[in-house]
Amino acid sequence: MSRLTDRDRNGRPQASEDIAVGHMQALENIGYRTVGTEEALAGEEYVLDQVNQIAARCKLLECEVSVQKGSGFHE
Repeated sequence: MSRLTDRDRNGRPQASEDIAVGHMQALENIGYRTVGTEEALAGEEYVLDQVNQIAARCKLLECEVSVQKGSGFHE
């Protein structure tokens, strides 16, 4: 079975193993993202940046990004 590339046969972007692994590596490089740490904030910023990049490329759809902020309290 061949791996999916980041483009389909018509040149349109699509999900791929390489993209997923790249995101996992980026988050892994940030370190352990324990609540309340600099690493947790860096992980949140990375994900939000990626989402905003996708939303900025929306052409046919109206994309809206909403971010839920936690209280920092976890049992």
